[in-house]
Amino acid sequence: VPAALFMSTTITLFRALAIGCSTPSEIAYKLNNEIFIINESMNFVTLICGFYNMKTGEMIYTNGGHLTPYIIKGNNIVEKVSLPEGVVVGVFKDIEYTDYHLKLFQNDIIVFYTDGITEAFNRNNELFGDKRFEELLKNLQANTSEEVVEYIIKEIFKFSKGTQQADDITVLTFKRC
Repeated sequence: VPAALFMSTTITLFRALAIGCSTPSEIAYKLNNEIFIINESMNFVTLICGFYNMKTGEMIYTNGGHLTPYIIKGNNIVEKVSLPEGVVVGVFKDIEYTDYHLKLFQNDIIVFYTDGITEAFNRNNELFGDKRFEELLKNLQANTSEEVVEYIIKEIFKFSKGTQQADDITVLTFKRC
C-alpha cells in the first residue's frame, strides 16, 4: 500500500508539472524536486520520460534511473537503446537530467519494461535476467506491439510458474507504422 500511494502521488505530480514544460528533462527535474520535498521515507521512482513525434518517428527522452529499453527492428534485429544511467527520481535535490534523441523507423517496436521482468525468479531460484530477456526478444514472432506484450508476459509467467511474484511486471510497447 505505501508503494501504491507513493506511485499515485508521483503520477499526480507528473501530470501537474508536465504542463508547460518544453523538454522531458525539465519535467524530470521538477518532478524530482517536488518528490524530494515530500519524501521523508526516502522512496524513489525510476522513469523514462519522452516526447514522441508520430510523423517523424523521433523521440526526445530522459532517464530517471530506469532500465534501458530495447528496439525490435523491422527485420527482428534487437538493439538496446543508447541510454546512459540516470539518477532515480526523488532522493537527491536539484538533479540535472539530460535529453537524448532516437528515431524509430517503419515497423520498429520500442519495448519499455520494469525490473519485475528481468528479476522474475523460477523454482530453481534463477533470475530471468537481461540475457534471457534479450534472447526472448530476438526469438519472438510478433507483428504488433500487443503481440510483443502478450508474448513477454506469457514467457515470464511460464518461467516463474509456481513461484511468488516478487515485483511488478510491466511492459509498454509501441510500433511505428
